[in-house]
Amino acid sequence: HRVSPEVPCPSVPFKPTSTTPSTMAATDLDAQFTAAAASVKDFKPATPLTDAEKLEAYKYYKQATTGDVDCEKPGMFDWTGQAKWDAWNSVKGTSQ
Repeated sequence: HRVSPEVPCPSVPFKPTSTTPSTMAATDLDAQFTAAAASVKDFKPATPLTDAEKLEAYKYYKQATTGDVDCEKPGMFDWTGQAKWDAWNSVKGTSQ
């Protein structure tokens, strides 16, 4: 569910238009982030991650890929959804 129109939609990912050193660095950073995000899917920790550790990683991933929270808080019986929303919302305003 989307929030009211006053809340901005997620921003479009950065796409450089030239090959100046600053855009090459941004492109390299985007590639590194994409590679790191993909490697997390295969990550097998020695001990299981706690819910708090998972939420910590989740909130920064969502903020980096989507930006500020762009949806309503889940209903009162969706405890997992609420925890994820609260975690993501806690980094609201952090740059992508």
